[in-house]
Amino acid sequence: MPSTGNATFASTTTHNTATGTLAFTASSGTQVLTPASGQILPAISHTGAGTLQLSGTDLNCDSYTQSAGTLDFNSEDITTTGD
Repeated sequence: MPSTGNATFASTTTHNTATGTLAFTASSGTQVLTPASGQILPAISHTGAGTLQLSGTDLNCDSYTQSAGTLDFNSEDITTTGD
C-alpha cells in the first residue's frame, strides 16, 4: 500500500503482519508514521526522497527497508520481527 501522506495506526488494535508492505513514497517533505503501541506492523518500505518521521511510540514491524530519503527516529526505536 503506497502512501505519500501520513499514516496513523495509534488507535487500531490488529494488523496482519503476514501480508503486504506499507510503502512511504513522498518525493519531498515529511511523512509521519504513528504506530500503535505494542502492535507489529507489516513490512515498511521507505522509497521516497522525503523524510519519514516516527511519532508517538517505537516502531515494531515485520521488516524495514530504505532506499531513498531520510529516516527521522524522533527519539523512537525500530524493532523488526521478520527478515
